[in-house]
Amino acid sequence: MSGTVDVHHTDGVGHLVLDRPEKLNALSTEMITALGDGVRELTVAGVEVILVRSSGRHFSAGADLTEWAAPSEQDAHRMSRAGVDAFAALAEAPMPTIAVIDGVAAGGGLELALACDLRIATTRARLGLPEATLANLPAYGGITRLMHTVGAVRARELLFTADLVEATRAEQIGLVTQVVEPDGLDHAVTALVGRIRAADPRAVSLAKALTGAAPIDGLLAQFTSQTPQSRSRKDAFLARRQGSSATEGAQS
Repeated sequence: MSGTVDVHHTDGVGHLVLDRPEKLNALSTEMITALGDGVRELTVAGVEVILVRSSGRHFSAGADLTEWAAPSEQDAHRMSRAGVDAFAALAEAPMPTIAVIDGVAAGGGLELALACDLRIATTRARLGLPEATLANLPAYGGITRLMHTVGAVRARELLFTADLVEATRAEQIGLVTQVVEPDGLDHAVTALVGRIRAADPRAVSLAKALTGAAPIDGLLAQFTSQTPQSRSRKDAFLARRQGSSATEGAQS
């Protein structure tokens, strides 16, 4: 554990766990730096999926305001840069990343979740960017990621009002990808990870890299369709389909 972030991996799945529950997992600069280091550590370890979650009742209440109360211009730049770099490392990691959200994900906490590819939340989650109430703006790239996730109009609404929205509303506007009851969270995460890992990891990594990128999908499809992994998986699929057809014919 480093900087109150627990970094570990088990059976090909990486875990970044915010572990500062007594402070509602408020993100200190030390924690943010540890998150970036953790992403790089898990990438070297070769995990196929990274889960970002927290201990305690809340995902993260946001940046540690004791650091942001009256920073100098130099300190503000340093802290913002740390967050931008760490969250970019997460967003650009070659494997899928999933934020597992229970309780509040606000400010920098939501920015952390937005840096992940997918977000699963419980019904008791509340999410938002309340920085405007403090005459501030999200400092870690969250505005751009919010617009990419929910669109410009919804992003403006969330930023202008500083509202914390409930999980069901967050799912309706695309801020989270799935909402489950708290006691079903672990099962939902395990099921999603299983479906992701059933796909070819190289294809998944390329699909992630292409999301929102220039439209070169056709060229890459042409390239990937000729790889041994692609051929093997298509052969297996066709064999299963052929076997299913033969069984149906015998029954008729």
